[in-house]
Amino acid sequence: MYQKIGLFFLLFFIGYNQLLSQQTPLFTQYREYHSFINPASINSDYIWNEAPLSFGISSRTQWANQAFTPRTFFLRGEYVYNSGGTFGLVSGGYIIKDNYDPFSVTGVIGRIGVLTLGDKGFGGRDHHARSLSIGFSGGILQYRLNTTDLITPALVDETINTKATAPELGVGIFYQQKMGRYSDNAIYFGLSSPQILGTTFEIGAGSSQASFTKQAHYYGLIGYYKSLGDATFLEPSIWISYLKGGTVQIDANLRYQMSEFLWLGFGYGSQGVLHFEAGVWIGGLDNDTRVKIGYGIDNYLASYGPFFGPSYEINVGLVIGE
Repeated sequence: MYQKIGLFFLLFFIGYNQLLSQQTPLFTQYREYHSFINPASINSDYIWNEAPLSFGISSRTQWANQAFTPRTFFLRGEYVYNSGGTFGLVSGGYIIKDNYDPFSVTGVIGRIGVLTLGDKGFGGRDHHARSLSIGFSGGILQYRLNTTDLITPALVDETINTKATAPELGVGIFYQQKMGRYSDNAIYFGLSSPQILGTTFEIGAGSSQASFTKQAHYYGLIGYYKSLGDATFLEPSIWISYLKGGTVQIDANLRYQMSEFLWLGFGYGSQGVLHFEAGVWIGGLDNDTRVKIGYGIDNYLASYGPFFGPSYEINVGLVIGE
């Protein structure tokens, strides 16, 4: 019995490591996941709306045609403190659950970053407004193997290890600056590694346990806000990701904020994926508080696309101003 179970675990984890291009989740609306991508990042709600406090919750279903489709749940909170002087802070955290049934990962991560600000901070419309931040993230991840569909309860034994925990550590650098005198135009870019620890752990049965190693991930992020006036703008952006021992992936997107209430976006990923997103802003609970809802779809152009199906993603955010 143990040999069969151990063989299953071994094949599963070998396949998991080799077939997946990275061990962290992918996102369509990655602007909503800046805190995950880069612990030093300033979210778009602050860059564009100068709102220091924001919360968000999202759900992603990947390859929707499959019975055991991967699902990701993400809950975040962020706060930006701008002293108006030469320093500031960015803080927050998130809870994430990434489920590749029968394998899942649940994490609780906090982050903190120190900002060095330009002459007049980052708020306002002065072309000197800029910031450079260095941030760190840390927390705990729990890896779990669901044996319910693999073996009957009568075969479950205390020697079967179905859970393991591992620390998580990330680091990043992020820069942003207003572009042009009395303009809302802004550029941002950053480099980060949200998963730098190469922790190795084991899940399995007895002497046939399978070993799983977390690989380091490296991200690059760059974007530009081009103001078109009257609360409209264009935002081209690029997300570059690399897994140690893997390949480089590039996602390029263009978002168009059509008005104060609506945005649309589309893009393409080097892995052969077309992205589409749309969202709305809902009138605030008061003058400085607003709700935003975004929806994204990925369609895979490769030959396996119709078999695996599209991916869907929904985000709901709460933005609180001064």
